Amino acid sequence: MIQEPIKSLIPLFEAVNEDIKIAKEALNNLEAKYVRLVLETMKLGIKDE
Repeated sequence: MIQEPIKSLIPLFEAVNEDIKIAKEALNNLEAKYVRLVLETMKLGIKDE
């Protein structure tokens, strides 16, 4: 009796899980871009001195 509503939630949880994966990937890409930006800025700072 309770199994049917739970089964119907599985696709929702799978979709949310996929969205979380996509969000994590986007965050990692953003982090990588930020790190590159910081490193480039540091390189410019070293050249200026």
